[in-house]
Amino acid sequence: MNFSLSAEQARVRELARDLAREAFAARAKHYDTHAQVPLENLADLRSHGLLGLVIGRDVGGAGGGIQGEDPLAYLLALEQIAQVCLATSHCLQVHCHAAHYIDQAGSREQRERILGDVITNGALMTTLGSEPGRTARGARNQTTAQPRQGGWQLDGVKNYATLASASTYLLVLADCETDGRVAAPDGQIFQHGERVALAVTVRTPGVNVLEGSWDPLGMRAAVSPTVSFDGCAVSWANTIGGSNTHFSGHWSVKADLGFAAQYVGASEGILQRALAAVNRRGTAGDAHVQRHLGRLRFAIDGARGLLYRAAWLWAQGEEGIAAQASLGAKHQALVAAQQLLEGVVQIVGPSHFAATSVLARQYRDLRFLSMREHLDRTAAQVGAELLQGRAPLASEATLKALEHGA
Repeated sequence: MNFSLSAEQARVRELARDLAREAFAARAKHYDTHAQVPLENLADLRSHGLLGLVIGRDVGGAGGGIQGEDPLAYLLALEQIAQVCLATSHCLQVHCHAAHYIDQAGSREQRERILGDVITNGALMTTLGSEPGRTARGARNQTTAQPRQGGWQLDGVKNYATLASASTYLLVLADCETDGRVAAPDGQIFQHGERVALAVTVRTPGVNVLEGSWDPLGMRAAVSPTVSFDGCAVSWANTIGGSNTHFSGHWSVKADLGFAAQYVGASEGILQRALAAVNRRGTAGDAHVQRHLGRLRFAIDGARGLLYRAAWLWAQGEEGIAAQASLGAKHQALVAAQQLLEGVVQIVGPSHFAATSVLARQYRDLRFLSMREHLDRTAAQVGAELLQGRAPLASEATLKALEHGA
């Protein structure tokens, strides 16, 4: 395993870093204050080709993503942007996750039509899984897709729909509701209760983005409204993948490294701001401050190492061990973020947390995004797999590569 970046990975990292520091940083306060989607930032990402990072080369993308040729490049972009504007990084993450699912699970026609719109026109998209009263990882969706002439009737409510108001396509996860089995024109069989992924255009009659449903403490610019679907007609041609593909393909787990990259990046950004504050305060010689900073440096670097290792495992095609490594990377990124959120207050003091300060925004954003996570649940899941002998093992080739630092 070699942590040296390829020329393309270094290019993406530097491009994302420059955009974040030279453009996104100056806009962040405005978008946060007004709880607006960072449209100018997203336009910059489009004009520099970063919206297509996880789309296959054959349809005009860069070929990256968790199951693409290069899982790491996209994560590097998220990490760099999160150092400056976590909300913009999150918007890019949800867009890329939906695009990568369509790239991997969609037909050639769907990829050319929908992802071609991303490449040519800068179309945005997001996945809608979370619902009021349940999480995106739950076994059942209250949102239903009923077979109708020519496709599906979609009904239900989704919340935490990040980027929905600015998107062209919503990748909606719903449960098939039918008395028996239904056959799609392409031969796919769907049964009652099985998960369906539908690419719904936001202009479809019956799609309603509820205004005023997003006014949070943090991540205000990552506008995540509630969206309702009332008798929406969705054609068979917009059914992405087969029955339960999103569920059985563990696509929620495949989002974990995107979140890990954001937690690592946001933690790094706050740490760098804390270092500057310490130097301004003249407390650099304080042993208490030094100890806190050292521990935070170790925590972030350790989480970053696990993030890059997990991305490398995906590139080896080791899906089982890569998935568990992704859980671990996200877990440690969250641990580092929590250490950072607690420790930075001890380092810089309350005077640096004026409501309108950059540090206060970064702190609120990281705290709010991490609220959705359940560290104990993830650790218990992996612990159970270890005790039951179900933990995935790396192949001999991967073990040798790890041993020899390939």
